[in-house]
Amino acid sequence: MFSSDISVWDTLTHPYNYNDLVRDIYFKKKKKLRKNFNEWIGEISKGFKNDIDWWVNIIGERNNLNSDLFHYLCILETLKELKKKKIYIENIEINNNNFKNIILKKKFLVKNIIIKNEIKRSIIKVITIIFYRIYIFILAKIYKKSIYSRISIVDYFLVRNNLSTKRYYGDLENKIKKKNVFFIPTIVNTNVRDLFGLIKKIKFKKNSFLKESLISVDYFLESIFYFSRLEKFNRKYNKLLKYDFTQLILGELKCLKNYNTIIIALNNYFFFKSLKEKKFEIKTSINWFENTAVDKGWNFGLNRFFKKTNSFGYQGFTCYKDFLCLDPVKHEVRYQLIPKKIVIIGKKYFKPKIEFYKKLKILQGFAYRFSYLRENHFKKKKLILVSLNLDDKINKDIVKIVNQSQFLKKKRVVFKIHPALKFREKDLIDKKHFISNEPFKDLIKKSKVFITAGTSSTIVESICNGVPVVIPFKDDMTEFSLKSINSPKQLYKVCKNEKNFDKTLSNLLKKNSIYSLKKLNKIKNDYFNLHKSHKLIDFRKLF
Repeated sequence: MFSSDISVWDTLTHPYNYNDLVRDIYFKKKKKLRKNFNEWIGEISKGFKNDIDWWVNIIGERNNLNSDLFHYLCILETLKELKKKKIYIENIEINNNNFKNIILKKKFLVKNIIIKNEIKRSIIKVITIIFYRIYIFILAKIYKKSIYSRISIVDYFLVRNNLSTKRYYGDLENKIKKKNVFFIPTIVNTNVRDLFGLIKKIKFKKNSFLKESLISVDYFLESIFYFSRLEKFNRKYNKLLKYDFTQLILGELKCLKNYNTIIIALNNYFFFKSLKEKKFEIKTSINWFENTAVDKGWNFGLNRFFKKTNSFGYQGFTCYKDFLCLDPVKHEVRYQLIPKKIVIIGKKYFKPKIEFYKKLKILQGFAYRFSYLRENHFKKKKLILVSLNLDDKINKDIVKIVNQSQFLKKKRVVFKIHPALKFREKDLIDKKHFISNEPFKDLIKKSKVFITAGTSSTIVESICNGVPVVIPFKDDMTEFSLKSINSPKQLYKVCKNEKNFDKTLSNLLKKNSIYSLKKLNKIKNDYFNLHKSHKLIDFRKLF
């Protein structure tokens, strides 16, 4: 007879939706196991340390938002803890048959293992990505232009049709007068119908060109046919805390979940190899540094082919502890996968940044895109503002809780959508709610309260505007991030449930300003480098 204490554990939903006991154990394991997981990635990477194909794949990237390996580890260790407590689970829902075999082998107290939404390679998706990248490559060659042989380069993402670099570097581009400084875009989420006009614009923008315009056809085909070289990774891998993850690793490699990212990353690597072969000199490189596969391709190529180049990784954002790869580790330094120096935008981010490796070379830099915070604003605050980021699970839950809120039924709610997110107004359901195209910095000045969760600088940005942040559910990792930088507790609230969400909103909307202007300015200076100082690196002097 199987007597269950927990009827269902759906591991495919976000952890804040787990049973309270499961969630608490899972979160503790997630905090504790970070170092073990990072060291294991370093161990299994030794045999591929000089292979760019390894560093751009879903395993070498060490990006837990793409790979499920860290999530699987946390589930297994949670099940182990539940077994110690003699707590039984009737049904556990997972997405991988190889993972099911590990659970069965360990004889955890689970009656039924249900597999749903198993991730498999989509041939249609792979073909679509190939044609998309080929089209960009052809257009880049058609609209190729002559550039100086001695250059400095600044890396950024071109989202949809917007050529502006302000989302990443504020007004830096306008302040650089030298002709041999180029802002190099990576095209993402641009509709295929708009690519022709967009790449034509890049051709006529004096300080920009596409990496693909300098990469040979042979190198580009190497990027495209990455999947033809996967067999070299077929081997037995070291165990992770007595768990054999070999089949999980091979499965993730074969499914090509991050294939588009891999192509971009390999193009970055071959871009630097091509520049070297064409006798270019690079004085300074500034990489928008999230330490993903894209950045590993950029920095591995730069460090290999241009050893004397001034190399900086700019992290123009706040602290996201749920995003493991953002904080570099020892083996990434040893194998030259990261920039020579990392630039952060506020003193509060130094300690969290060196969590995994204390010897990182960290510099303080100007918070370019947050420079508007230097001015104080006294607009009447009345908006209820909601922000959606790139996490679909979190977004769905935020929209759901806003729509179901009794308190917000008669309120008008403004949504601000991440520019790379595809989200339609009809997805909001409630007709009183609407999506605004105004810049976030203008909306937050008029807001009385701000609702969001997950990986986003808007949380700290809101706090620095004196606007309290409501995290509508028990999102432990967002709370962990805020605690890591000692965020003022009076300016953010983590809700336990829907009832608590309504009560929190009601209380906050009744209150006047929580902090004085003097205190707010102190908070701003703690989180963002907003004023000129000899202690801050000046990018303009590096070119």
